[in-house]
Amino acid sequence: MGFSLLHKRSTLILIGGLVICSVVLGLVTYYIHARAVANKLNEANGTLFNVSPEAAYVDMAGKPLSLESYRGSILIVNDWASWSPYAVDELPLLEKIASEYEGRKVVVLAINRKEDHIQAERFLNSIPALPHVKIVVDTTDFFYGATGGYAMPETLIYNKAGTVIEHVRGTLTYESLHKTLDDILAAE
Repeated sequence: MGFSLLHKRSTLILIGGLVICSVVLGLVTYYIHARAVANKLNEANGTLFNVSPEAAYVDMAGKPLSLESYRGSILIVNDWASWSPYAVDELPLLEKIASEYEGRKVVVLAINRKEDHIQAERFLNSIPALPHVKIVVDTTDFFYGATGGYAMPETLIYNKAGTVIEHVRGTLTYESLHKTLDDILAAE
């Protein structure tokens, strides 16, 4: 009988130890993964303002463009292309947001993916005007690739410090974008 009680106690201690080790290992794994994801997302900040030859941003006239002047603003950066059916609805939604937040240090950048400025302009002429959205053509598709893009559309939202607050993979909704911007503005 003594052996059986000792055996049960040892088994319970062993199981308890395994549970504690599993919990600690799970927490460490979660922490490492969360840090890796945060680091990857914030690489996008360096990517946006990258001045290397790989990042060939141009304006709608085809002239080289620097995004440096947008530092210090809340940025909504949307990847789009004329071949994406989502651009027809999403770009006007971004225009609505840009006009509503005008004067509040919120800038909407619509970065065209690897099309020339003529093709981008042809598409833009087929939708309502976007006077409040800054159109950028990324002739090498550098931004999309460097930020881990894998689906269209994709939108990154940066706070004024240049930290990625959200990376939306898929279509935007007016309500969620509005709430995110209000939350960022309230925190700053």
